[in-house]
Amino acid sequence: MAWLLTGTGSMIKDEKAVAVPIPEGALYSVDTLPLVDIKAIGCLVIDGVAAESWGQSGVSVPFMNCEKGDIAVCQYGDSMAPVIPAGSILHIRRVAMWRDYIGYGNDFVIVLNDGRRMTKNIVRYEEDPHNFLLAHSYNSEVGDEALPKDMVAEVWKVISVVSTKGW
Repeated sequence: MAWLLTGTGSMIKDEKAVAVPIPEGALYSVDTLPLVDIKAIGCLVIDGVAAESWGQSGVSVPFMNCEKGDIAVCQYGDSMAPVIPAGSILHIRRVAMWRDYIGYGNDFVIVLNDGRRMTKNIVRYEEDPHNFLLAHSYNSEVGDEALPKDMVAEVWKVISVVSTKGW
């Protein structure tokens, strides 16, 4: 990780290395998050197959300003493109009391009661905001979905995104 951030050290991980040196006076902190294989998808299902269950991949990904309990997941599907294209790695944080306040207009990984997961921009569902969330896709070819809150088991806020999108 030091090689990626500063260009110093070896590109290949030394098994004895455990910390990344932060330059004196730096205004940021870098931590590594476990990459959890849950296949956060843009829609409820891909080709009729629900997202896979939680599982450690054995890989850690560097992100800035992490908190205890944060994880990293891969984005599958293109319903959130071009903002979150397929292949992106998301730094996510669990929202404990999301039913009380969710922060409309932000991106979230929503975990449904049956184990499916989806990444969506959550906006206020004007017709019934107490019982529904409006799951918005950035891809204009994918329609928005009114999502009953009682179908939602967990909500994880997308803190940051590492994208494969380039120039």
